[in-house]
Amino acid sequence: VTTPLSGLRVGFIATHPSRNDLAYFTSPEGIHQFDFSTLIPTKIGSASSLAPLAISPNGQFILAAGYKGTNIDTSPRVVYRLDVTSNVFNLENFFTITFDSLGLAISEDNSYAYISSLYEGSIYKLDLATKSMRALSLPRSLGGPTGIALVDGSFLLITEYLGSGISRLNLATGELTLLTTVSQANGI
Repeated sequence: VTTPLSGLRVGFIATHPSRNDLAYFTSPEGIHQFDFSTLIPTKIGSASSLAPLAISPNGQFILAAGYKGTNIDTSPRVVYRLDVTSNVFNLENFFTITFDSLGLAISEDNSYAYISSLYEGSIYKLDLATKSMRALSLPRSLGGPTGIALVDGSFLLITEYLGSGISRLNLATGELTLLTTVSQANGI
């Protein structure tokens, strides 16, 4: 059976926070909007090699990390911001980063985001207003963080692929607790 998704390699997906008929996903060709009522994907942003994707809690923008260019070894890494409130989708190069990422989460007030550095084993906080970035102080290096989720603005849940588990980071105290072991934990 051929569907509108046939031939697309879907990467990361995020559902719209207030509309149960919309989702967004990445593919090697860019960012797509998926309408569940028509089952038709629409490409809304062109960028290559996008990995993590997060939609703001207010549903107004998407952040996605990936490469600016087509050569995975030499292309600069970037975080893109895509405004989804209008019919004109402009992919904005929002942050330049120096690492590969598979985890991204946006705060409830839409003012900052957290992004994981896969090979450094670290987490960065992105200030979306000032476009500044700082590494969080962690008690240990994470084992290949592949997914992060912000819980109540107080904790990050982190999957560690190489660490084989799910950990919780208390953002107020910096305490990092292994919650469970899971073989090759990937995404959250």
